[in-house]
Amino acid sequence: MPEPTTIADTESDSPLHPLFQPDAPLELSQTSTLEELMQELRDLSTLEESTSESLNIAQLMSQLTSAEKALDTLGSKTDNLLAKLDAILVESGEADEQLSELKTTIQDSSSVST
Repeated sequence: MPEPTTIADTESDSPLHPLFQPDAPLELSQTSTLEELMQELRDLSTLEESTSESLNIAQLMSQLTSAEKALDTLGSKTDNLLAKLDAILVESGEADEQLSELKTTIQDSSSVST
């Protein structure tokens, strides 16, 4: 039966992978730090976009509130104008009745005088 292979046997048979060289931890540390910085940069960019979207949403909500108030005011003014128009139509109807009565009176007086 063959004897089991040990780590010492493999080290002597082949060179170590570059990541396992003595200076590898420093390179890994630098790579890791760079990756962490890149991730932080992505996180900050996402946060900035998110904040910008939140500000845009807040501005839109403010504009919607202003538009709602303007529509309420416009609705109130429209109601007032419709009430005035109704009053004018009533007065106009009364004037038509008076005009019709006046025409009848004129016709009656014309027929009596002839």
